[in-house]
Amino acid sequence: MKNKLSKLYKIFLAVGMVFSMCFNTLGMSVVNAYDPSVPKEFTRVKNIKYPEWWGRKIPSIASWSTYSCKYDGKWAFCLEAEKKTPASGKYPAQVIENNENVRKLLYYGFGGPAAYGEFAADADLKTAICPDDPLTNDDIKYLLTHIFLSGAYSGQWKGFDENLFNQTFGSNYGTNIMNIYRRIISLPDPGNGVSWEGNKSGNRALFKASYDKTNKQQVTNTVKLNGASSAEVNIPLASNVTIHIAGTSATQTGGTAKVYGGQSFYFTAPCQNSPSNFVSDNICGNGCERFTALAIHDGGAGTQAQGTWNMDPDDARLYLNIE
Repeated sequence: MKNKLSKLYKIFLAVGMVFSMCFNTLGMSVVNAYDPSVPKEFTRVKNIKYPEWWGRKIPSIASWSTYSCKYDGKWAFCLEAEKKTPASGKYPAQVIENNENVRKLLYYGFGGPAAYGEFAADADLKTAICPDDPLTNDDIKYLLTHIFLSGAYSGQWKGFDENLFNQTFGSNYGTNIMNIYRRIISLPDPGNGVSWEGNKSGNRALFKASYDKTNKQQVTNTVKLNGASSAEVNIPLASNVTIHIAGTSATQTGGTAKVYGGQSFYFTAPCQNSPSNFVSDNICGNGCERFTALAIHDGGAGTQAQGTWNMDPDDARLYLNIE
């Protein structure tokens, strides 16, 4: 936080600027480690028939089934139930934009990074849906996640109708199933990773201290951490540096401070025995990865899009400088 950068830091800064200008001149750009346009392995795992007693009570869905599938090692789900499942092979994917419900279902549903409620690993969904059916608990979780995703993505519910299921099976059976869907879509959006808002250079927040005459100390500018409230960064503090969460009374001096998505913060330090300029390593903690919902297409008009997801740890990189 000294007023002047060290000579060595100036040299590194100048070299960095030269490289930056060279890269811009050459038209080069940073490429993320995960590129959805690169074809990846899509595999049919097994055919899952709808519960036998659904078909017995509602003959029109007796022959309905779906394939459980995987894409690049993760579960993939039919998004268009009225079309055919693609054959196993290598296919590209596209990012699903502007469909919050699909993002939530992939994130909190079966096989997602934060499987929630009835879809959690230790949850028993089979007993509530079809206790006497030969389908496994995971089969039921996969099947319902597929039905919900198809409804949210394309409006194709593939035979499931809340009112019809209530009338046919009684005891609000259809509503109880749809309430699982409603609980999922009421959860927070998974978020798009983390970023800085304020004085920054790329993914590095830039704090510069000035003299606070009123309090006779050094104080920096304020920067905001954009991201889901569950995202956190871990900031190491010198023993005489204090972090302040803007708009609150929360402070911490020394140690390692946590800042969460949506919070703005700044630093103060004494003028005497002022700490040295600080250049951090990556400070990202839990929840910083960018969650991406993906739609897989084989290019055929009669085959369904499949939905899956990716969280690339290479996206979870944030740094900060204090001078």
